[in-house]
Amino acid sequence: MKVGEVFNPYGMFVGSFVPNALLRYKGLSSTAKLLWARLAQYAGKNGECFPSQKTLAEELGITERQIITMLKQLVAKGFIKQEKPKGLDKLVHKTSRYYFLWHKYFDISQTSDGNQMCSPESEENFTSDSEENFTSSERESIEKEREYKEKENGPLFLSLNAKNLLKEKTPLKEKTLPLDEGFQRFWLAYPRKVSKSCCEKIWQRINPCPALTERILNALEAHKETKQWQDKQYIPHPSTWLNQKRWEDELEKKSSDPLEEFV
Repeated sequence: MKVGEVFNPYGMFVGSFVPNALLRYKGLSSTAKLLWARLAQYAGKNGECFPSQKTLAEELGITERQIITMLKQLVAKGFIKQEKPKGLDKLVHKTSRYYFLWHKYFDISQTSDGNQMCSPESEENFTSDSEENFTSSERESIEKEREYKEKENGPLFLSLNAKNLLKEKTPLKEKTLPLDEGFQRFWLAYPRKVSKSCCEKIWQRINPCPALTERILNALEAHKETKQWQDKQYIPHPSTWLNQKRWEDELEKKSSDPLEEFV
C-alpha cells in the first residue's frame, strides 16, 4: 500500500478504545478520555495497571504535568481510583496503581446496530455536565499545551483538547490577568520582600481578576502610608498579608491636621 492511497481502516489496527458513553460525556477533556483508554489498554484481564506518568506522557504526546492534571480529572469525576505507592514502594520509586470505577454513564443499552446508547437519565446528565467549568489548574494545563504546540507547529495548530475546551467552556467569572503580570506588580510594590515562592503560590490560589488586582494594589499603597508600616519590622510578610486578605482591612483615615501628630 502506498502513502496517500485510500484504504479501509476497519480491523487493521490495535490500539486504545474509548467507549461511546465516555466519548459523549462532556465533563472530561478529550485528553482525559484518551488517557482513560490508554490505561484500559494497559489494564488487561485483571483490571488494574501501573504505567509511569513519563511513559503515558510520551505515548500521548503531552507533558507529565498534563498527565497529572488529566489523572486528577478522572479521579475527581469518579472514573478511576489511583493508589499511590507507600512506605518501601515509595522509597524505591514504584509507580501508582490505577483501578477502574463503574460510572453511571456506563449504564448503557445496545441498539439493533450494536451502537451504544445512553439511558434517558444519562442524557439529561450530559446536558447539565456540559455547563460545568474546568478548574484553574485544568485551564492552565490547556494554555500550557497551546504554548507547547504552537512552539512546535506554529500558531495555526491547536490540539483538539485545547480547542474543544476553550470553545465550549466559558468561565463564569471575569477574565483574569496573566498570573505573572499581576504578581510581579504586587511583588515590586511590596516593601518587605521575603518568601517569594510561598507568596506566589498564594497569589495563584487567589487568582485575582483585573478589578481585584487593582483593589489589592491600591490597598497595599494605603497600608504603606500607615504609621505601623514606617518601621520595616512591623510590616507583615507578603504571604501573610495576602493569605489574611489584608486588602479588606478598614484603615484609619490620615488626619488632615498636620499638628495632630505632635499633640
